[in-house]
Amino acid sequence: MDTQDQSWEDTLLDYGRRIFNAEVAPRLQKHDEGCVVLIDLDSGAWEVSQQYRDGLDKLTNRNPLARVWYKTIPIVPDELDQEQQSLVRRIGGRPDLAFQAYIDRSTIRPSLP
Repeated sequence: MDTQDQSWEDTLLDYGRRIFNAEVAPRLQKHDEGCVVLIDLDSGAWEVSQQYRDGLDKLTNRNPLARVWYKTIPIVPDELDQEQQSLVRRIGGRPDLAFQAYIDRSTIRPSLP
């Protein structure tokens, strides 16, 4: 991958993070923990789903050529106060529970563990 491709991919990842922080994170609730957020980078539309494939199907039904950014919403310990819980949901918890990636729709959909 050349530098230009890497820069473009970084820009898309950053754009997905900005949409997540501005539009999705403020609306997350306790029942969303462990779910996957999928964001269409072209339209800004998003889905919260318990299953990656279900959310992707809903999102791509609206835009079949969607470029999708996704992230797992971490499970937040109950002992944190409300402000701390909101912060963990927004930026992620343990590295093995929170991830994000850009998916090129021309490739085969990845399967989640």
